[in-house]
Amino acid sequence: MKKLLLSLAILAIPASAIAADAPGRRAQQPVFKPAAMPIFTWTGFYIGANAGAVWGDFTKGGSFINPKTGFTGGITAGYNHQINDFVVGLEGDYNYSGLKGNGFVVPGTFVKGSLGSYGTVRGRLGMAFDRALVYGTGGYALGQTTLESGLIKSSSNSSGYVIGGGLEYAFTQNISAKAEYLYMPLGGRNLTGVPGFANGAKTGLDASVVRGGVNYRF
Repeated sequence: MKKLLLSLAILAIPASAIAADAPGRRAQQPVFKPAAMPIFTWTGFYIGANAGAVWGDFTKGGSFINPKTGFTGGITAGYNHQINDFVVGLEGDYNYSGLKGNGFVVPGTFVKGSLGSYGTVRGRLGMAFDRALVYGTGGYALGQTTLESGLIKSSSNSSGYVIGGGLEYAFTQNISAKAEYLYMPLGGRNLTGVPGFANGAKTGLDASVVRGGVNYRF
């Protein structure tokens, strides 16, 4: 009886080993799947900063001889909404301006002019090529202009429109950079008491801005 049990045990060992190695009984190996990349969209709010150059001419009541290009820089905030490949949005900004000009408007009358700051509220309409966005923009502009002759200084807020366009590229889901051009004619205002200008003369400013910017998108 003992010999019979021992013989059965010896025969059972290789049979169990073969069963363990059978293809149908092997544990399935995990399959590695790379994480899916999130689909990029321009939709969302953003804030940013910009810097560049501003230049232009004071017009209508007199044109300055030496308008100089100045530095401009400011802050930006806005919202985009993407529909298929089209992107619509609203953007506002507030900026410092170093634009200054000077010259003789009449013989013996030297006048200085400057644009100290300006802000815009603009719509944007563009075409998205994945992470690249080509857009046009336009809306309302308001700037603080000053005319000065001797001890007489006249400052006021001058309003107008602004149009332009640019290119923006998103390097990540949250960070994008842009380059744009804006044309900003600020309407004329009535001058009183500034030497070289008749009372009631209107003087406006035709300004241009070229700037780059970086936006953080939420």
